[in-house]
This record gives sequence, C-alpha cells and structure tokens, in this order.
Amino acid sequence: MLLYLGQVPTLVISSAEMPREMVKNHDIVFSNRPRSTAPSILLFGCEDVGFSPYGEYWRQARKISVVELLSIKRVQEFQFVRDEETAAMVNRIRSVCVNGSTINIGETMIAIANNIVSRCVLGKSFMEEDGRSRIGELSRQMMLLFGAFSVGDFFPSYEESPRRGKKSGGEKSKIDMEDINQMSYFKCVIKENLRLHPPVDLLVPRETSTSVEMGGYHIPAKAQVFVNAWTIQRDPSLWCRPEEFMPERFENSSVDFKGQDFEYIPFGVGRRGCPGMAFGVASTEYVIANLLYWFDWKLPGGALGEDLDMSEAHGLTVSKKLPFHLLPTPYSP
Repeated sequence: MLLYLGQVPTLVISSAEMPREMVKNHDIVFSNRPRSTAPSILLFGCEDVGFSPYGEYWRQARKISVVELLSIKRVQEFQFVRDEETAAMVNRIRSVCVNGSTINIGETMIAIANNIVSRCVLGKSFMEEDGRSRIGELSRQMMLLFGAFSVGDFFPSYEESPRRGKKSGGEKSKIDMEDINQMSYFKCVIKENLRLHPPVDLLVPRETSTSVEMGGYHIPAKAQVFVNAWTIQRDPSLWCRPEEFMPERFENSSVDFKGQDFEYIPFGVGRRGCPGMAFGVASTEYVIANLLYWFDWKLPGGALGEDLDMSEAHGLTVSKKLPFHLLPTPYSP
C-alpha cells in the first residue's frame, strides 16, 4: 500500500512476496534509514548501527559490532556472562520464594537483558542490590521516546509439554547451551512466540535511495518503507490457523528467523536485518530455559490462563500493556 503521511511518500508492505522482491532485486535501494527526530537527538545524529544512513560509516560500524560482540564466535565466548547473570537471577528469585511473593516477569527479563548487554559491552553490569540495572531506567526512557521496549511475552502456555526441558536436560545441576540445543520443542516455543508477537510489529523503517519499480508500484526516492511483520506472520494464506499458539508448527520445519523465509521475519531481512539476532536469541533461550528448569510457575490468586489480559502496547517495539506477575516455586532436580 503506497500512501502519503503528510508530505512523505510511505510504502507499507504486508505480504511476504514484497520483502522477497525487495531483498532479492533492490536491497541496496531499500537499505537507507529515514532521518527521525528522536533517534537523531538520542543517538548523536544517528551514529549507531540501527538508525545510521546506509554507507561506509554504517558498514564499518556494523563490521565492528559483529566482530567484537555479535558474531556466533563472540556470542559463544560471552556464555560465561550469561551463566553468571542467570545464576544471580535464579538466586534472587529463590530468595523471593521464601515469603511467597510474585515476580514481575517483564521487569526481571529487562533487568537481566540490560545486565548481560552492559557486561558484554562495558565490562560491568551496573547492578543494584535488588538486581535492577542502573542503566535500565535510562534504557526504558529512551525506548519510550522511540516507542515501547519489551523482551517479549515468553510464558504463554506450556500445557502441551510440562517440564519438557527437564526431560531433555536430565537430572543436572544446571542447564547449559548443549542441553538447550537438544530441546527441539522449547526452540519451537520461542519461534512461535516470535511469530505471534514479533519484537517489532512494523520493522524499523527504511528509506529508498532512488526511485524504483516494485510490485506494480512506482516508489519515489526518499520514500519511507514499513514492513508489517505482524500481518505477514499471521497471514492465513501462509500459516495454518495463524491466530493459534501452535509451537508444533515448527517441528520438522525448515522455516527459520534468519531472514531467508519471508513469511517469518521477526528480525528483519536483507542487509539491514538485525545484526544482534544471534546474541538476543542465545540470551533469551538460556535465561528462559533456566527459569523453567529451576522453578515451577503459576498465576497468583488461582487465576487461569484465559483470565490474562494479553493486550500489547505498541511503539517502536512491542511490550505487554499490563505487568505480568507469576508465583515461582523452587524445583530441585
């Protein structure tokens, strides 16, 4: 759909075919970023990997980010950070279990995400005694200006396979990445969450560097381009029963989130796809696997799953509109 938002020509892509054509035939044309006020102010003129204009500066910045932090090799080397931060989180939750208090899952996930990232990037976690990251509030305020921040909604329903992760891991004192790599159903759960609730509904906008013909449209230069990942990933022509939470749809399926399957693009596509995908997925899988391994979880006050308000707050990224509290009970393997 091509329209004008004010004076800006804007293309909204809501089918899987258009991103495929965009990446296969016109990737460079669609690799720029539009100049936006909030990122320009907060990111010192968009001098970051996510929002900087396409060109030599972006190529070098992305190269440094990948080599030093985001490559598969570096993600594996930073496993000790995930180990230590996850162990500290588990201990904090155990202390909460003593008095029967609930845990705010959203705050817990945001805190550990900030702690892991700050340790990997800055060498220290800037953590308060209660486990909160001192840069957490700064991150939240920045994301509120961009949109809304969320790690995701990671605990929808595990009724189909209770404690399946433990079964895969066996009777062990901890979960490690080797165990997680054997948890095929757990990985399907993560994928299905990313399908139903992509981190960004509308992928970070692009801007055309020149005019181009695509999909029967003449798209002018300097047009903003939004890819509607939320709609594509719920398209009934691409997905069976798309509104249902069905992790098993990914069992024995080659569909992945690496940007080659255009019906499933939670991390974007092409050269402006998210370079932090491997880092983010590794951290998410490891933290959630340990939360499920070390604790049983239930809703407080005898509430049922169908009682949950799953409304989302939309912005640059997607977050749950209301806080999500769960009651943990320690589990001893």
